[in-house]
Amino acid sequence: MENWSVKGRAAAVFAKPKNVDVIVLANNAQQDPNFQYFTDMPGDSFEGGVVLVKSTGVILLANSFEYQDALKRAPKGMEVVKIESRKQIRSFLRSQLKGKKIGMDYESINYATYMRLVKRYHPSRTKDVSARLANARLVKDEREIRQIKRAVHVTKTALKMIQKNFKVGVTEKEIAKEFDIISARLGSDGPSFATMVSFAEHTALPHHSPDGTKLKHGDLVMIDAGSKCGNYCSDMTRTILFKAGNGKIKDHEKKLEILGLVKKAQAHAIKHAKVGIAAKNVHGSAETFINAYSKGKYKDTSMHARGHSLGIEVHDAGNLTSGKTRLKPNMVMTVEPGIYLPGFGGVRFEDDIVITKKGAVIL
Repeated sequence: MENWSVKGRAAAVFAKPKNVDVIVLANNAQQDPNFQYFTDMPGDSFEGGVVLVKSTGVILLANSFEYQDALKRAPKGMEVVKIESRKQIRSFLRSQLKGKKIGMDYESINYATYMRLVKRYHPSRTKDVSARLANARLVKDEREIRQIKRAVHVTKTALKMIQKNFKVGVTEKEIAKEFDIISARLGSDGPSFATMVSFAEHTALPHHSPDGTKLKHGDLVMIDAGSKCGNYCSDMTRTILFKAGNGKIKDHEKKLEILGLVKKAQAHAIKHAKVGIAAKNVHGSAETFINAYSKGKYKDTSMHARGHSLGIEVHDAGNLTSGKTRLKPNMVMTVEPGIYLPGFGGVRFEDDIVITKKGAVIL
């Protein structure tokens, strides 16, 4: 396993005023993404697991079934404590939490778990640290960026390869299924979200679920997909004009016009993604570009934000549409302008970028 330390991540969270002594992260049926952030453990493991984050490092409590695996996977700076009974875990947590100021992620912890922690271990106070965790996760370390690059490479390659499967009569569902198979063969641990494929008029629906619609000559085809590699996500969208031969394409010029306009709007937005600017201005620049085209010909034709943070979650922690968030080096985000014309079709191009001191770099 690649050697890395969680101490830097813990230190980033505790860099703010130290009004908590320890942060408690507890999984439910699904793994808390903050649990993954501090442990790098697989997303399908450690149900009910507990992690204690301190300024000096991280403690993972592992039951006897998962202890050896946790030891093998543990990054530098993480202590693994073997828990063999309820009595033992309660005794250990009492020693760590009683009389302490503890932080919790109120956005992920459920009420029942919160009440158990308070009643059993009697902290001196509790505090919501969800914003602090989100801000720390906004800026990626080198290892995180490498993992995202892996996921991007898989998705980018699959988006090129899948086009060999485009033929008259193939369905949206068939393309989505084949895309996932190709991604798995390329090294994806699984899709970062359900693969979206749309043909023709369905491309005007930004989050269309693929169905039995068949591909026809001259259709716009949109694929929005992502992969997970080592807990980290990619998220990309491509739109193409499908040509099965030399036959006439309905509204050919208009389709080419929209494809070209959205691609230019995306390039314009990426060029504006620089350290220090408000994150919302990246998205706003794409919208301004489209709205200004041909006296507002396609003004207000988008239905979503022009991008979002990317990391452990496909819509990762941190608000990049807020005027308060300014871009910093090593922030990773998507840029995804689109034009959607109900009854006609839509176009979206989405790429994943990392912010550097010299500007944005497409991953």
